[in-house]
Amino acid sequence: MFGSSVVEVALGLVFVYLFLSLVCTAVNEAIAQFFNQRGKNLLEAVKNLLNDHGFKDLARDVYDHGLVGAISRNAANPNKANGLPSYMSDHVFATSLVDALAARHPQVREAEDAMSAGRQLLAAHPDPLGELLGIVKQLPNGHTRDSLFALLDKTRRQSVIAGTAAQEQIQNFQNNIEIWFNEAMDRAGGWYKRWTQKVLFAVAATLVIAGNADTLMMAKRFFRDGSLRAAVIQAAEKSVANAQQAGAQKQLLDQANSLDLPLGWNASDKSSLNAVPTLDDPLGIAGKIFGLFLTIGAVSLGAPFWFDTLGKIVNLRSSGAPPVPDKPKIP
Repeated sequence: MFGSSVVEVALGLVFVYLFLSLVCTAVNEAIAQFFNQRGKNLLEAVKNLLNDHGFKDLARDVYDHGLVGAISRNAANPNKANGLPSYMSDHVFATSLVDALAARHPQVREAEDAMSAGRQLLAAHPDPLGELLGIVKQLPNGHTRDSLFALLDKTRRQSVIAGTAAQEQIQNFQNNIEIWFNEAMDRAGGWYKRWTQKVLFAVAATLVIAGNADTLMMAKRFFRDGSLRAAVIQAAEKSVANAQQAGAQKQLLDQANSLDLPLGWNASDKSSLNAVPTLDDPLGIAGKIFGLFLTIGAVSLGAPFWFDTLGKIVNLRSSGAPPVPDKPKIP
């Protein structure tokens, strides 16, 4: 049977890792929102895609479009400048880009609303792809110009094969731009993920060290304290059972806060497991550093990993007998 103390200790450690990971995730998300990292990441991706690193050309025109402005932060507040949108759909990007290109047509460039005038010009033209080709030729040499040439050529070939009317060619061109944009956003998602991993590691290191979340110390405490193991196991089983319910993460955090988890420093009692190691105990210092680094590495794996692991251990342990709390000592 698997209801052994070793499995229970492992479950206790995983529960603490999950608790700390959720706290780190919340802090990480708060940092990302404070610095609007998603918005900055999206802007850099669009600037890179449109070869406008100075944000003075095509990328700026796209961000000045009304569709993008409508999804920007503070869009409804006239007293605040628009912030960077944290998300942009492929449809919004494609429509904004085609309008930005159409506004560069020589016949509408000086119009008061060049985008609207350019859109109407393309809609009425018998060869809108040819007009867009002439506009794209005026763009600076680079990957954006080459990509738009390729997308225009692809759209024209599709139109010839399908016999698409001129009025539908612009929509087909936008559809191809959407595919191009989504492929670029997949790469941009990797940039954001790497940024969050770096921040998560820094937050985890700060939290673990401040809370003395030493894996070795916690394992000893769980092994010695059957009552604590029983309480943690009960909380873990409840968390796994309620995983699909709304507010499951908050419930887990509340349960963890109500438990006497083996966290924190004890500067007054040198004999306690969570005592501060002294300089005359080099092995104690080395063990403490090793235990803290184990926890930092574990927490950096993220809450989804540890929640999945917690569920597996709970299911594994369910084939064994429930833990028996320590009997009170008779004075």
